[in-house]
Amino acid sequence: MDIRPNCVLANQTNHLNIFHVHKCASREHKFFSTSMKQLRYKKYFVGTKPQLTLNHVAYNIFLQRAGISTSLVTPNTSILPINPISLNNPLQIIDASLICNDMIKSDLKIISTNFANYQNFHFYTDGSVKALGQQGCKSGFGWIQVSNDAPKLTFSGSTVFFPSSYKSESMALLTAIITLPYQGTAIISTDSANCIHTFNQRINTPVISPRRKLKQNNYLIWDLIFWIIHNMKLSISLQKVKAHSNDIYNDRADALANIGSFSDQPIIVNYRFFTQTSLGYIGWNNIYVVDRNVRKWADNPVQATIFNSLVNNTSLKPIHEFISNGSIDWSFTRLWIHHNPTESPTNNRLSIVKGTKIKKSNFIYPTADILQRNYPKLYPKGVIKCVECKRRDDTATHVCLCNSHIEDINRILCIHKTKLGALLMAQSNSFTFDLSDRINKSLFTCIEIDDTTSHSMIPRSLPGLLLLYNLIPTELTYLFYNYIGDKKTRESLFLKYTDDLIRDLNHVTWTKRLRSFKKWEKSLNITRKDKRYYRQRFRNRHNQDISDQQIITCTTTHSERNYSGVKYRLPYEKSLLTFNSSAHIRWTSSNFLHSGSWESHRDELQFNIIDSSFINDVWCSLGC
Repeated sequence: MDIRPNCVLANQTNHLNIFHVHKCASREHKFFSTSMKQLRYKKYFVGTKPQLTLNHVAYNIFLQRAGISTSLVTPNTSILPINPISLNNPLQIIDASLICNDMIKSDLKIISTNFANYQNFHFYTDGSVKALGQQGCKSGFGWIQVSNDAPKLTFSGSTVFFPSSYKSESMALLTAIITLPYQGTAIISTDSANCIHTFNQRINTPVISPRRKLKQNNYLIWDLIFWIIHNMKLSISLQKVKAHSNDIYNDRADALANIGSFSDQPIIVNYRFFTQTSLGYIGWNNIYVVDRNVRKWADNPVQATIFNSLVNNTSLKPIHEFISNGSIDWSFTRLWIHHNPTESPTNNRLSIVKGTKIKKSNFIYPTADILQRNYPKLYPKGVIKCVECKRRDDTATHVCLCNSHIEDINRILCIHKTKLGALLMAQSNSFTFDLSDRINKSLFTCIEIDDTTSHSMIPRSLPGLLLLYNLIPTELTYLFYNYIGDKKTRESLFLKYTDDLIRDLNHVTWTKRLRSFKKWEKSLNITRKDKRYYRQRFRNRHNQDISDQQIITCTTTHSERNYSGVKYRLPYEKSLLTFNSSAHIRWTSSNFLHSGSWESHRDELQFNIIDSSFINDVWCSLGC
């Protein structure tokens, strides 16, 4: 039977479904300005979610309020424990829902037994994270019961995997709620606005789809919190307390959280406690569930894998020493390459700009050696010298080391050294007495090239030359990190400054070289049309001169091209340099274990935040 409405009725109601819209100054709002003017709409709103999603949410709320039962709606009561237990027995819930040492479970059971004959409680909870992102990261939590109508007891503990202050605060709420008796009432005071927002959002939303739950950080903890509230018939309210405000109870909870962070017996949620229809959990490295938005988190292993493949490419041999020593800030490099200097999100100019950045950063920009490889019939055989200095081979690496460019590069770096000092001086709130010395000792040192300098590798002592290839040296980002605290401001100023610096460097190097090279091509009657129709022109011609190419008689692979029935292997291919093919697993584990970015732990070989015995105990408890 189709229960969907066949018509739409509009009437005033006190029950509204609130949805968010973009600000009028946002790019999303301005995107529709032209079409809205054509339709003569003076005022319009652009939702942050698609219309189909809003329609679906509104329809589910209608079904919920109308009391219509349908299989499309998944109420909270569908979350049931996998093992049959008493739904109002906190002792059995503690046993089945938590994975931790038996002594910790015993402590929680004793507290729950002491609370059994009372109904009104008031908790102060707090969380603590130490050395976030480092191998010594500690995530602890604690709470204290302060109501005179119940025993004044305390508890503290620690947790692992994706540590954060939000997770620590959430675990403090969970361990307090799990000890409450059936139909108990509790006021929980916390200084975490994030926890209060999540709690109110889940309480006030009639229907939450599994898809939306799986996008929430620490969804296992919050699923268990609301399962306990629903099945134990609890009345819970959260109130905000200001952190470090000399509140005696909040300070005591903070001290308990600090004590808990030193515990070597962590507590985690047993994800097998729930039976979820058509839901699957994603695990990492056979350790534990990724209880957050998997789509966003998957960017960590994906980017680590891409980076591992990138550094094992022989085309990056000129900067191999910089990669090995961690002298390139890959996060800011990615930010710069993805930077859009145009007003439109997609256009031809943006494609050209990004394509040029990628080619230069991978040292595959069409210099003479690349063009000679791609168009052997157009360019003369043998080594093609630089058209400006006439001394070295014309390669991508030579552009930054060419003697005809060094003087201009030093002049540009000197100008922007002064600009950087003024920028950081104006933005910094800390001491800046040593700023000038730090800038002078960084990448802005004078560049000197002699005849003994190799032009196949970029010298390790000249990190400023990396900017010519759209690679951001750590010596530059170090200054921005130290003198600009706000992330949004730091990235905005960095992009503006880097845009000016690299544009000026390109003008005296790549652009200058391109003009000279075009004149040289013109002297050989090589035009853009010749390169554009090269494949079509020589496709059916037999290549007589193949002595400098390797003939392949086996089956064609991805790194081979076929011209005139003869197969040739490209003169470049991937080969292992330093990093092994599974290094991305180790890099991503740093994010899983202590929330560190994989870039910051690229050179770490061990992760000792937890011992292997706990991991084994986890999987033994899960029956794996």
